[in-house]
Amino acid sequence: MTLASPQHSKSVNAAIVRVVGRGQVVEFTVDSKVSMDEVERGLRDYLVSVKGRFDGGRVTLNMGNRHMTPEQVGQLRTILEKENKLSLSGLSVGADALRDLLETPVPPASATAQAATEASIETAPVAVEAAAPAPPPLEMAAESPDTLLVKGTCRSGTMIHNVGNVVILGDVNPGAEITATGDIIVLGRLGGLAHAGVGGDEDVVVLANNIEATQVRIASHIMMDVPSGRGSGSGRNPNIALVKGGTIVLEPFVARSVWTHEE
Repeated sequence: MTLASPQHSKSVNAAIVRVVGRGQVVEFTVDSKVSMDEVERGLRDYLVSVKGRFDGGRVTLNMGNRHMTPEQVGQLRTILEKENKLSLSGLSVGADALRDLLETPVPPASATAQAATEASIETAPVAVEAAAPAPPPLEMAAESPDTLLVKGTCRSGTMIHNVGNVVILGDVNPGAEITATGDIIVLGRLGGLAHAGVGGDEDVVVLANNIEATQVRIASHIMMDVPSGRGSGSGRNPNIALVKGGTIVLEPFVARSVWTHEE
């Protein structure tokens, strides 16, 4: 699977704060503080932006502690399954939200609507683990509200998007794609695609022990090929890609007490 091109990535609604996929399994993490209308709009916008690249895939939705009704679950299933040819294989909610969802009486409705809501209730308690891909899952933990920490190598086909920063403790192999609205830091080799500053922020960086990617993106800027002889770190220094003078430059990273894009 791949993520959308830069112009499509900018359309990602803030309701979808994280996307992690490997193979035919994708997990969407939804902002639990926005309205359900924004969630539905954000989910539709994101899936339109990637133009059917998930067709036939299995989706889990991480809704956090959001309290939902059976009708709302049914609407999400409609967006995924009927509108986008996906399969909702798991729904993750907090314990209190899940209990409220299961205890909510189903209102009288037509036979068709009744069947849809009953199917939605059956989906709600499905464990996210049921959608686990064949390869070992990546270990992920949010070290701060806007930073996603991924422990392990991102193999070809792995797809990660985060509203905030992404830190990878491992390599990013060719065929993997990492996107973030903030910085991307890879404590390993970056061989896949990295797009930092999705949404237009140019004051971000892509940093890795070795940058060997065929393409690095920052905001709307694209570096198609790493300059010859510059892909490996200089001595002990990792590489850093940043925007200077309206273009992406690649240089050895040197720690400093005050660091700006102008230097």
